Amino acid sequence: MIKKDDLKITTGNGFPLGVTKTDKGVQFSLALAGQESCTLVLYDKLKKAEPVCFDLDKSFKSGDIFSCIIGADDIAGRLMRECEYMYEVKGTPYKDPYARMIAGRDNFGRKSKGIRCRFDFCEYDWKDENRPHLSYDEMIIYRMHVRGFTRHKSSGVSKRGTFAGVSEKADYLKDLGINTVLLLPAYDFNEIMDNSDAYGMPEYIPDSDKNITAGNTRVNYWGYTGDCAYFAPKASYAASPDNCVKEFKDMVKTLHRAGIEVFLDMHFAKGMSHGMILDCLRYWAYECHIDGFKINSDVASEELIKSDDTLKSIKFLSCYWKRENIDGRLADYNDGCMINIRKFILGDEGQASEYAANYEPLRDGCGSIQYVADINGFTLMDSVSYERKHNEANGENGLDGTDYNYSSNYGTEGTSRKKAVNEIRCRQIRNALALLLVSLRTPMILSGDEFGNSQKGNNNAYCQDNPVSWLDWELINKNRVLLDYVKRLIQIRKEYIIKKENRNGSDMPEISFHGVLPWIADYAPYSRTLGIMLSSRGLYIAINMNRCDETFQLPILSNDTKWEEILWTSDRPEIKWERGIQKSIIYAGTVVIYRSIAKD
Repeated sequence: MIKKDDLKITTGNGFPLGVTKTDKGVQFSLALAGQESCTLVLYDKLKKAEPVCFDLDKSFKSGDIFSCIIGADDIAGRLMRECEYMYEVKGTPYKDPYARMIAGRDNFGRKSKGIRCRFDFCEYDWKDENRPHLSYDEMIIYRMHVRGFTRHKSSGVSKRGTFAGVSEKADYLKDLGINTVLLLPAYDFNEIMDNSDAYGMPEYIPDSDKNITAGNTRVNYWGYTGDCAYFAPKASYAASPDNCVKEFKDMVKTLHRAGIEVFLDMHFAKGMSHGMILDCLRYWAYECHIDGFKINSDVASEELIKSDDTLKSIKFLSCYWKRENIDGRLADYNDGCMINIRKFILGDEGQASEYAANYEPLRDGCGSIQYVADINGFTLMDSVSYERKHNEANGENGLDGTDYNYSSNYGTEGTSRKKAVNEIRCRQIRNALALLLVSLRTPMILSGDEFGNSQKGNNNAYCQDNPVSWLDWELINKNRVLLDYVKRLIQIRKEYIIKKENRNGSDMPEISFHGVLPWIADYAPYSRTLGIMLSSRGLYIAINMNRCDETFQLPILSNDTKWEEILWTSDRPEIKWERGIQKSIIYAGTVVIYRSIAKD
């Protein structure tokens, strides 16, 4: 263990905050407003020696920052190998808000006996990383929980529930066709919460004020808590907690090599300083090569994000933006598309016009993330299997979770052995995914929806660290047809939506909307049919959410082309010709995608 007599301590430079290597040793800098002193404490990792303490008085303070440099031979290496650290303020332990690693929460779901900060001075080799640099119109997002993605024994990975487990699934993600992953909070957070914290996003209260015991705690599986270390990858998400930073970076590098961008969900605490927010975003962007963030803009505002020139190449998602001088980096992220598509496939009124209104990119240049399922609400499979939420396991007497799910069980609540029930459920899943993935906005798939993952009707599984929230990979064998369908849809999107190449040389409008008759869109409230033609892409989408079959007269793209169906969500449509006009019978509750080909 390091001995105090072997160390030389001098006044530091203040910035950067946190712990950094310098020519003179290792600098410790901590912002503490209104305090006259604090104590830096170095702990022996092996707990074989007494802590080494350094009292930092006013001589180590400049403004509101306490800063010192500790020097000795190989001090950075020795600190990494031998020590952990904390501060004390008036006798109370205080963690470094800028700590890059946290010790004491290495086992997910187990109450910590106390946390400490770890050192990380390792250089990382990003050689041959090959970052994708995608625009919003190129992205196909996959929403993922790091632990839940591979924690189930059926995942087949060697390091289940970890960053390394995600790396092991990179080939699966690449084969699926997605090119962006959006991770739920992957920074270090305290997942232990009191039972009095309800509704999924509790405000954290110190244990000392809550008398937490094993009998009155639950796990906040999602990670939207207040006791966080925003600069530290979550140690319990690493196969080797002592090496969690490298394992996280390995995951990012592996995904980038597979052509997949990485976004982080950063849920900043209310009252967090703007300087710390920007420092945090810069750290993940530049040190960990993160491509974008989902943030809560009520804390990290649009003005704040735009004020920093070092974040100009980083993309940001949030529920709401003020939309002032949109520059292409920002994207809306809300439930509007999900509600519309779920109501559309249910046959509700007014949804055809709503879908058409939401189909094109936003005119102000802001991106728009579209999805049919997210963590908050039913999975896609549950949205066609349950009419009401089943959240009893959450322990909140069914009061948590939204009551508005825009779902149907089609005759049986939950799983069913009835062939007719399962057939309509599968068709409705295909319909929802088709409407999502042909949109000109940015689609997002909830992990597991591609093979029918279910949470047994739980629409707010924020506290379920168990098979309810873990992906069951055995469902791939059961729902292989669905998985292949999703791959085909993504392939069609990449070939016809993303590429944008002009296949026909047509001077028609790039995007046009139709009804059962060409060029006559029916936006009446009772209308449940819609046709969409992308002329230069040579693509036509016919949507019939009526309860009866409809005959669509397909628009003439050019005199030497005709339409050929390439995907349909129920039975293959019938095609007939009448006086040189191509017509197609679109069955009830069906989406059909056509491409233009040369006439024989």
